[in-house]
Amino acid sequence: MCPWREPADDLRAWFPEATDHRAETRILSGQRLALASRLGRMPDAEEHALQIHRVYQGSTALGVVLTRRVKGECGAIEIVLAATPEGRVRGLRLQRIREPQAVREELQRAEWLGAFAGTELAGDWTLASGVPPVNPGAQVSAAAVADGVRSLLVLYATARETPPSLVRHHS
Repeated sequence: MCPWREPADDLRAWFPEATDHRAETRILSGQRLALASRLGRMPDAEEHALQIHRVYQGSTALGVVLTRRVKGECGAIEIVLAATPEGRVRGLRLQRIREPQAVREELQRAEWLGAFAGTELAGDWTLASGVPPVNPGAQVSAAAVADGVRSLLVLYATARETPPSLVRHHS
């Protein structure tokens, strides 16, 4: 699983009112066929479990932070996604990018990352239609990020429907 490398900074940015966050792992391997249907492909090994960092203000749930590693055109890209409890995107950050400098700069533009805020699973996830356009040299990696965000939202939606007996809490 992809680690969450900068929780304090991300919480300040997306959930400044947060007083606590707790991690849990949802086991989704029993939902393989449902995931395949929602993803439009068979889930890969990393998609059989989802680590959810639940964010709270006191006892009030503010949202979640989800992480995922995707393969860009030249290397790994680590996604950190903040969402509401219902699965609407609050923010997106790329915590590690192993791509050429020009691609890194394109994918880390505030306008591009910010365009994901407010999106949800039911939205349009095609490049240049629902996902903001990028320079031609960054399209493959941008598509991987967009697919990674969509996949996280699918996994989170499935996790919300998974029986609580399949939850492992940890600190």
